[in-house]
Amino acid sequence: MRDYLLLAVVVGSLPFVVWRAPIGILMWSWLGYMNPHRYAWGFAYGFPFSQLVALSTIAGLFLYKDRGRVPLNGVTIVLIAFAVWMTLSTFFSIYPEDAWEEWDRTMKILLFTFLTIVLMQKEDMTRALIWVVALSFAFFGFKG
Repeated sequence: MRDYLLLAVVVGSLPFVVWRAPIGILMWSWLGYMNPHRYAWGFAYGFPFSQLVALSTIAGLFLYKDRGRVPLNGVTIVLIAFAVWMTLSTFFSIYPEDAWEEWDRTMKILLFTFLTIVLMQKEDMTRALIWVVALSFAFFGFKG
């Protein structure tokens, strides 16, 4: 039952995510911090809900008019330098197969970090993101 409810919530939100991309950031954050699929025991346990939301958010990025730009300040420059450093160090890793798997996972997270910076520049969207993160931790703790 939980599987179908979670599927209905996530799939039902996808048109809104495409229509308004910051909702995708909120959904992706909720799925990432709360991990609601881990509370289901059927097909939803391993279903790629975050991937569906991510693809919809990227599609919605091109339709969303109020997106900002990545500001070039100290934080974003350090994040870009860190991504470059991780890529370079992955080339010279001892176990390259394992390292490239982790690199792939990490770069997806960094991509959404930059998408969050681009899409969540309005005050109301930033407050909504803070509420999503806070409520995910308050009610369910960190399940990372």
